[in-house]
Amino acid sequence: MEERRRKIRDSILSHKNQIIDDMFAFAADLVMRNKDFSVSLNEGEHDMLPMIESVTGRKVRMGILSPEDKELLVRIIDAAFGNPDRETRVEILTEICASDTLFEGMCLVFGGSDDELEEFAQMLGCAEMYDRLSADSCFTARKKYAQKMDTYAAAAADYYGACHYNDLVEIIKTYEDLNTGFDRYRRSEGSYRNTIFFTPEYFFMYTLKELISGISTETLTTVDGLLLNEFYEDQYVEELNEYVDFVSSREELGENEIRTFFALRNNAGYRSLVLAASRYDLYIPPRKKLMKYADNNYAEETRAETRLRRYVKDMYADRLEARADEYDCTLDDVLDDFVAEFQIQETEDMSADDSNEMILRRALHVMEGFGIEVKDGKDRAELAEFVEDMLLDTHKWVYHGWTPREALNHLRMDL
Repeated sequence: MEERRRKIRDSILSHKNQIIDDMFAFAADLVMRNKDFSVSLNEGEHDMLPMIESVTGRKVRMGILSPEDKELLVRIIDAAFGNPDRETRVEILTEICASDTLFEGMCLVFGGSDDELEEFAQMLGCAEMYDRLSADSCFTARKKYAQKMDTYAAAAADYYGACHYNDLVEIIKTYEDLNTGFDRYRRSEGSYRNTIFFTPEYFFMYTLKELISGISTETLTTVDGLLLNEFYEDQYVEELNEYVDFVSSREELGENEIRTFFALRNNAGYRSLVLAASRYDLYIPPRKKLMKYADNNYAEETRAETRLRRYVKDMYADRLEARADEYDCTLDDVLDDFVAEFQIQETEDMSADDSNEMILRRALHVMEGFGIEVKDGKDRAELAEFVEDMLLDTHKWVYHGWTPREALNHLRMDL
């Protein structure tokens, strides 16, 4: 063990001071993001355990932290919120890597790719440890489970814009059998034997939310359980800062006060969206379709959009090609930009006010931006018809994933 510590310490010290500081901050953050550790640190007293057991009907078994690991975890937390000197950072970072349990827990919540994780382990002097860990079937099962849940969250955030984690639970249960195969997530001996968050055994809204908020580098999760698209990042940060100020200004904080805090913020764009979308049943697309949205650059091209593209290209090819030459891009790139102007996810219903006249004005405005003047009469009417057809055929956040054309059939009449 001492030889292992020495190799880790020498590897850490081989880096420049700033890199050491960054590695310490990153490693400490990863360890604290692992909710298994926070539960195990206060096992027997943690208020989360009775709730998990009550909801899942399963007895929680933890006991994964040794007394030495618990002491180290407290030091990590203190150092992360303090200003330790360089020697203390090196010492704590060395001890994290020397602990089988903390090292594995750190690797589990690493949100980047497996290659990036391997590179980080090498920087820490833990290449051999990581090789052994990545060959361990229990670690692999837990890691794949966490990555799958994170992928579902990323896809849902892009497809729905904003939704509650209860919706995400319903979506995942539609696709996944989460009632069997628990043994592969457990160890009979050695370190990190049990887990609450990296297994479907204790799967429900709260554990899913805590898992994703701990491992994801992209997904935005509010305190009261909303999953948000990055479109709302500015509003999310503003609300989070307000919440920190709210909590800091009170000696005691109860559930009613927290509930009131968020209830008074329904003017936030994503809260208005969730409220509007709740009028409709949740649309759950085929799994293959939803998972495409985990790539935030993906955009579905509907048949109506294909027809619109073909129409615009046939009618105005010469002027669009001139635009493409002007900006040194392709004709398809210009058509992408044209369609994108209509694909912005509005957070209001497409009502009767969205008449042909209004859609036409918007379409004409976009065309003018491309240097194209649409003639009066038939050409304008046709353009508006093609654009309206695409808008009605596009899955929308505000309709809980349905298209405007489908939404009326799924309106919750009891609301």
